[in-house]
Amino acid sequence: DEIKLYSQRMKKLEPERLNNGYITEGLSALAKKNYTKANENFQSALKFDPQNSTLHSLNALTHQLRGEAGDQEQFKLAEVGYNLASRMDPGDSKIPYFKGILFYKQQQYRSAQRSFSKAVALDPKNENYLIGLAASSYYLGELDRAYMSIERALSFKPLNKAALKSSGVIYAALGNFEKAEESSKKLGKLNETGKKYVDKRISEWRDYYSNQTIGSDPIIKA
Repeated sequence: DEIKLYSQRMKKLEPERLNNGYITEGLSALAKKNYTKANENFQSALKFDPQNSTLHSLNALTHQLRGEAGDQEQFKLAEVGYNLASRMDPGDSKIPYFKGILFYKQQQYRSAQRSFSKAVALDPKNENYLIGLAASSYYLGELDRAYMSIERALSFKPLNKAALKSSGVIYAALGNFEKAEESSKKLGKLNETGKKYVDKRISEWRDYYSNQTIGSDPIIKA
């Protein structure tokens, strides 16, 4: 989804800004998961257009994907890239959102929460930003914030699969199993695999509330 989003954005740029095909080659390599080649092309493009925030974001995203593929050092370069992009365009809400995903996938939930919060501040009605904020808050044990964020996300997109999945877990964590099962039921009509995951977490939270033992806390086990 991120690659598609940036591809669409780059196509809107004026032809003379397409830097001798570097961007086109980079996007093609990115789509083929040839991340090293993609980075090389985006970095070449940046030499001609160093103030382009979208290019910095694309370069950062590519480093992030390389990190997810196993090269952990790439995560640091991705963070640098997103910071540069944000400096160039502080009003672009997608930059802190993608940075939040970067932190979230590294289980740096406090940093992820801060980034998602910045994205929400810039675009309060974007359900994806709110879902990210809810999920990171959940793993920090801040269930009140998680609840408020997921409720807002669902108010904008009631049948968003990611929102329903997160809401089922968050409601269960709060002991509201009726609402959790309602989310699971709705999710089941859209994504059976997601429903099975939510049902498992609901069951774990039921056990937790039944046993009241910290050792069985699903957040700790996650």
